[in-house]
Amino acid sequence: MDISTKRAEDMGRSLRTVLIVDENASMRYYHGLLLMRLHYVVLTADSAGEALTTMERSVPSIVLSSLSLPHMQGKDLFAAIRSNDRLGGVPVIALSETEDQEVRSSCLKRGYSACVAKPADPHLLYCAIQAATEASPRAHIRLNLSLKAVVGDGIDSAGEEAYTSTISEGGMFLQTYYPPPNHTKTPLRLFLSDREIRATAEVLYSSTLERRTFQQPGMGLKFIELHDDDRTFLQSYIREQLVRDILPGNARVGRKPEG
Repeated sequence: MDISTKRAEDMGRSLRTVLIVDENASMRYYHGLLLMRLHYVVLTADSAGEALTTMERSVPSIVLSSLSLPHMQGKDLFAAIRSNDRLGGVPVIALSETEDQEVRSSCLKRGYSACVAKPADPHLLYCAIQAATEASPRAHIRLNLSLKAVVGDGIDSAGEEAYTSTISEGGMFLQTYYPPPNHTKTPLRLFLSDREIRATAEVLYSSTLERRTFQQPGMGLKFIELHDDDRTFLQSYIREQLVRDILPGNARVGRKPEG
């Protein structure tokens, strides 16, 4: 793919609207704020009836529905959506009270796009939504975060200090006025909390102030060498930033992905 096309694709992805249906106000708050932090537009409903009324006014990109709802159960809401000519194509993800595999299998057989235990792990939920709504799903959460980094090996020079604007376990966008050519491989150091992560990255695309249309100057980097321990730490760090201050009570998020 052409680098400029890649950048245009990333910048041009339309905002997706997610309707969260859950009787539990704490779960609506947690999942709603989590998805807002992941740059989704969020609508909420506390019952199947309210959800259907909301969907008649504005069709969402996807529905996250608790299996346990008042008056009309989640499976009945799912059936009502599927039988509606206007709403039938909207994907639905089940939010379950349990991680029971039989419940998950039953939901998938019924036609749900996925079944995720509440409160949902950010990575699992993000990947499920991406798979259900995007032609080219992203594999990693992208978090807007400013972190200090140093680009270069520090042998011939001290290295260039720069700051991230977006980061994931797969790479980052680094703000700089003078990005190196595309496909350049460079060592870098990234500073998270009190930890320094060392990696080797490749420049996938870049933007400069010379472009006619305004774009943030900098470069998109893909990690090509990153120690497993550092990748695990980065995953945990991103997850902690996403769920910070929004988990209800002593709740713990559902099972994280294996591997």
